[in-house]
Amino acid sequence: MNRSCLFFILILTACGRSSTTPPETKHVGPTAPLRGRENNLNLTEQRTTPQLSLLGKTAVASEEPSTGGDTSTHTTIITAGQASRGTLEFAEKENKSSSSIHFPTGVRPKYLPQIRVTYASVQRMEPGLTLFNLIRWENNKPDTDFGAIVAIDHEGKLRWSYQAPHLIFIVRQLANGNLLYGYGNRTDGLIEIDLLGNIVRRWDAANLGRTVADNSIPVAVDSLHHDVYPIDSETFLALTTNLHEMQPYYDPSYHSRQRIPKANIIADQVIEIKTDGTIVHRWPLFDLLDPRRIGYGSLHNFWDSRGYEHVEGGTFDWSHSNSVTYDSTDNSIIISVRHQDAVIKIDRVTGELVWILGNPRNWKGKHARKLLKPIGRPHWPYHQHAVEMTPHGTLLMFDNGNYQAMPFSQKLPANENQSRVVEFRVNTGDMTVEQVWEYSGAKDDQFYSTFLSDADWLPSTGNVLITSGGEIRGEDGEQTDAVPGVRQWAEIFEVTHPNRDTKLDSEKIFEVIIEANSSEPNIGWSIYRSERIDDLFGTAGPSGETPESHSSDGECR
Repeated sequence: MNRSCLFFILILTACGRSSTTPPETKHVGPTAPLRGRENNLNLTEQRTTPQLSLLGKTAVASEEPSTGGDTSTHTTIITAGQASRGTLEFAEKENKSSSSIHFPTGVRPKYLPQIRVTYASVQRMEPGLTLFNLIRWENNKPDTDFGAIVAIDHEGKLRWSYQAPHLIFIVRQLANGNLLYGYGNRTDGLIEIDLLGNIVRRWDAANLGRTVADNSIPVAVDSLHHDVYPIDSETFLALTTNLHEMQPYYDPSYHSRQRIPKANIIADQVIEIKTDGTIVHRWPLFDLLDPRRIGYGSLHNFWDSRGYEHVEGGTFDWSHSNSVTYDSTDNSIIISVRHQDAVIKIDRVTGELVWILGNPRNWKGKHARKLLKPIGRPHWPYHQHAVEMTPHGTLLMFDNGNYQAMPFSQKLPANENQSRVVEFRVNTGDMTVEQVWEYSGAKDDQFYSTFLSDADWLPSTGNVLITSGGEIRGEDGEQTDAVPGVRQWAEIFEVTHPNRDTKLDSEKIFEVIIEANSSEPNIGWSIYRSERIDDLFGTAGPSGETPESHSSDGECR
């Protein structure tokens, strides 16, 4: 498949004694280079492989002898993340001469939505680029043959983008700068790509008759969905599913007394996987929690079109876990279980359920004894996403807030609802939980995402990056929980997180809106998550060595 990465290759002709020769520039693919911060690339010519200063880090460029019998070499350098007009400076060591060139970038890809920054207080923002996936809707249906990842700066300018022929959900930058993302309709597998869009490694769920791609690593699971969390370079946590039968079970009408004779329950498992596809551990939520406890959403048929089409009578999406993270302080795993309106912790060694954070209603027996006891009167999360640990040991999450109720209480209508980001402090020793911070916007600037979304602690500033990724409206123009509605868009914003002792309010210091262009009324856009990255090269820095890679499924721009 043809691929086009927004990247730039510089070929430097380095001669042993001649004066410095300006580099030849080549655009690779239909469009050209990766965009990034405006900065200089300083090259000192040596007889050995030259060192390149790139985006504040060091890259080793590769050398090849030139043809024609002369003493020159061709040095190939891939520059990533350049702005709309970049400057290259280089000098020959022997005569200390220098030269510079300017290079243009390619046109903005036509497939992108409108990305509009409405406010940016740059001096107060976390430095870096904002990286996020794009989900495209056409005529109120998800385009499962389209997926994209983009990186933008504080002005909303595109610095890097990648397009693939499949839906993309979770995206994580690895230490080496590669990107690990989930693909398919939130369930099919995981792909690692480099900055050129080359597939480095790929893992496919291999059960249920799913297709395992050539050069892919099969994983013996029904699905790989919603999240992946690398523990180290060889091990990661992921979410998968299993089918269970329950007799009798709740009627999908959520009537408190009506039952059906049999139900097919899709329950999540947390798995620990080696990079060779070996499953080291499995932690089934069906065994850890009470399968007869339901939340609003537990009787939805989400999985009927995502691998379980063959199940007679259809399925219920009982748990719908959407995030998994590792707590190194006590070697435990924390999972967001959306359709139980709960966040849970399990011991990685024993597999024991440690605690449950959430509305205590309908937990019974041994599960009730695992409930965290509230300090004060916390506002419990509902249908939350993206639970993570902060450097202070607290839990941060995006609380979508759907319904604000448990069955069989009355739901709060979407047009009266709002989402928030909330932080809890948990004391496992005395089994208590305290709400320590929340952000739901000013009175005239509230937000509501009925699905998707994210919240990230930013390490340099202590700010919080918020992704309200599933904003939708119904035909009446009002907020709705009936996905996909008739209009879909997303917003990403950064807010301050004041110290509790200062008594200051949080303040929005950055906002970007992602929506359809006015010329495309039948198109909508959503975002699963976003993150702020230092640059495109990761914490390990760029390398001049390109990893062995397979053919690309996508286009990089």
